[in-house]
Amino acid sequence: RKIGARFQDRIQRSHAARQEWVDKLRSFMNADRARRRDPFVELLREHFPHLLEELEGLAEGAGIDFERVLAVNLNPELSALMKMAPPEEDCTGVAVRSGDRLFVGHNEDGNCSYLDFMCLLVVDWPSGVRSWCYCYPGYWPGNGPSVSSHGLCQAVNYIGARAVKQGVPRYALDRAIMEARDLEEAAALAAHPARAYSQHHFLMSAEEGRILSVETSPDQVSRLEVQGIFVHANHYVHERMKEVPQFSGYQGSSRPRQQAAEQWARGFKDPAEVGEAELLALLSSHQNFPLSICRHPAPELAGCTLGAVLVNGRERKLSFFEGPPCQGRRRELAWPGREG
Repeated sequence: RKIGARFQDRIQRSHAARQEWVDKLRSFMNADRARRRDPFVELLREHFPHLLEELEGLAEGAGIDFERVLAVNLNPELSALMKMAPPEEDCTGVAVRSGDRLFVGHNEDGNCSYLDFMCLLVVDWPSGVRSWCYCYPGYWPGNGPSVSSHGLCQAVNYIGARAVKQGVPRYALDRAIMEARDLEEAAALAAHPARAYSQHHFLMSAEEGRILSVETSPDQVSRLEVQGIFVHANHYVHERMKEVPQFSGYQGSSRPRQQAAEQWARGFKDPAEVGEAELLALLSSHQNFPLSICRHPAPELAGCTLGAVLVNGRERKLSFFEGPPCQGRRRELAWPGREG
């Protein structure tokens, strides 16, 4: 409720800016509540009741009908049920592990209407965990990059898989991971047996000196321990997941960014050569424009880069970039739990 009240204006204005889309999601959801709404709510109540309460409080604090907020937070699952993939969720991520050096870099791409409404959210959760998150207005935190006082970092990539099942919503699992106590707990939440949809998670533990790449579908999981440089856009890249059916049109947007990132990675003989400057150069890349890693508003695109994050695990540094990172609007933020 406090989050909803604090960002009430942004949440309300974002709903107004995307009213047609929100109305479409809600109408589709309510046209068959027994399949498209109620099972998701019931399984959320069974496995993560506090997250359902959070969503109800968010709607109350923001002064928006709960059903509209619910539909927005079910949009990956509802879109898959519509047999389509949202055209604007084109994030690109990179993880680097070299000795004790740990980096995660991430461009958060979304609908351009969110450019003025995104939130920088610092919260002390009732569990005692303190977290920072780059947050979409009216969404569960966690869909944008996050860092916690347990030394964990999460950055996620939408994957437009065709299969969806009645289960715990994708965004709810992202939110749950923000309070994980260690890397294995975070990975277990990503692979939750009741998960409804697909996802890719970069999970870093500064405490453990490890980074995982976890790809999921409703019925399969693949996890890789990152050694060296690993890049990820918005389709399955783990070998065992490549045959999972995906929306082909969506891959047309993802593959140019994946190819550009892989080409960048091949330019280093040793991952020790990669630091913040090199990562920023990747996140600022306009190769294969307009389907580039750093994306700008364009008539032919629904989305753009809303912001970017560089996380330095060894030094516990968190750098945030407002808008496309090529523009250099950079802020250094305190790692949650290490303020002062």
